[in-house]
Amino acid sequence: MRTDVITADNFYEFKKKFNLLFDYNDLRDAYALKPNYTQVYNSVDSLSAISDIHGEYDTYINLLKACRIIDDKLNWIFGEGHLVILGDAFDRGDKVTQILWHLFGLEKQAEKAGGMVHVLLGNHELMIFGNDESYMHEKYRTVEEIFQVKYSDLYSVNSVLGKWLRSKPIVITINDILFVHAGISIEMVDRKLKIEQINRVFPIC
Repeated sequence: MRTDVITADNFYEFKKKFNLLFDYNDLRDAYALKPNYTQVYNSVDSLSAISDIHGEYDTYINLLKACRIIDDKLNWIFGEGHLVILGDAFDRGDKVTQILWHLFGLEKQAEKAGGMVHVLLGNHELMIFGNDESYMHEKYRTVEEIFQVKYSDLYSVNSVLGKWLRSKPIVITINDILFVHAGISIEMVDRKLKIEQINRVFPIC
């Protein structure tokens, strides 16, 4: 097993080798991210939403290309548009890591273009945060054996992706359209909770 340490000096080599869409500073800045509980957006002209990617990287990439959100080099071309990922990037498929790193970089590219990538948390993100590996692909059991670490620990608050994901909301609205994974219960509707309240009180491990 080979282990490499990424530094500011050698990051460009990794960026070129793995076609990373972000910079070294983005890795560092992830540790300072704080949740934005008020997730209300208006006057958005272009909008696309995808749900339940579940580790199917190739399908995810093909969908983004077909919708002209990314180009053949996987870069953002959606301008000021908003892309919503409605949770459940984790489990079942064998390319969860590739999806998350691509979304991490795509978010940075979208911001620079005046657009946005919204990654919402679904039940499978919360399962991984809570160390529930019921639907994890066998590939990641091998990863656990090689690195002698629990899969969920790779997404702990001590990791870039773990910290990044924990800054994400449960629910947002865009142009008065509510986006959430799997819907809102009648009980929650009856309580008349606002977006900020839901995102603030929802338990994230």
